[in-house]
Amino acid sequence: MRSRWEGLHAGLMRSIEGCEAARSFEELRERCTAVASFKQPAALADFLTRRGSSLGERDRVLRCLVEEARKGSARRIALALLLLGLWPGLDSIFRKRSPLFRPLAQDIELEIIDQFTAQVQRINLPRVACLAATLVLNTEREVVDARLRERALAASSSAVAPDAIAAPAEEDPSPASLFGLPCDQSDAEDVAALRGWLLRAVGRDADLVVDAVIHGRSRLELAASLGISHAAARKRLERALARARDAFLLNGQSQAAIAPAFLN
Repeated sequence: MRSRWEGLHAGLMRSIEGCEAARSFEELRERCTAVASFKQPAALADFLTRRGSSLGERDRVLRCLVEEARKGSARRIALALLLLGLWPGLDSIFRKRSPLFRPLAQDIELEIIDQFTAQVQRINLPRVACLAATLVLNTEREVVDARLRERALAASSSAVAPDAIAAPAEEDPSPASLFGLPCDQSDAEDVAALRGWLLRAVGRDADLVVDAVIHGRSRLELAASLGISHAAARKRLERALARARDAFLLNGQSQAAIAPAFLN
């Protein structure tokens, strides 16, 4: 488990090397004065992790990287530098919270990266005083909460007796729309109804499921739109689909509002 985590760090270090990374870093330096004094990505990563670095300058650099990771053309290297720059804090989460993920401890690596990336996208920069600490603490909280929710859902699923699952509704002889909803609804209304059900079942990943299952977007496209790795996007989608299936089994009344694709 530890070797996979260290391998992830090594992969991040490789991602800030090479010609493409150098070009992206030059774009970043041109747009952000806080980064302009650093000649190489590795030098910036070293500054962010080195003890004794100016806290004020460090905070300015991190804010620049967050803004770039959200919408800039150099967002991939910006996110990699954020992860590397805050790696000591993320490593602390890994060491403290690994027991929560047993026996499937390999999930914690992707969970940390996934939750950190989500924090980068949603954090309200003007309202944050200490960006580094806030990102790390929020990531840890979300990692723990997500794991506890998964455990609770798994426990609830295993406690449901087979005869407690509602029988399928009788087939309606009247024409049905794409998702088995009232026949006078348009496809757009069907999708909206499905998304509403998913928001209750899987939370923030509802749109991820809709994009993949309904609109047919590939894992690579989803990863690019979220600013995360292909592996992280795949794992996040798998978890969302699993939660949707479990929610369907726990509530037979939801059958009219869920796409058949989730049951395959």
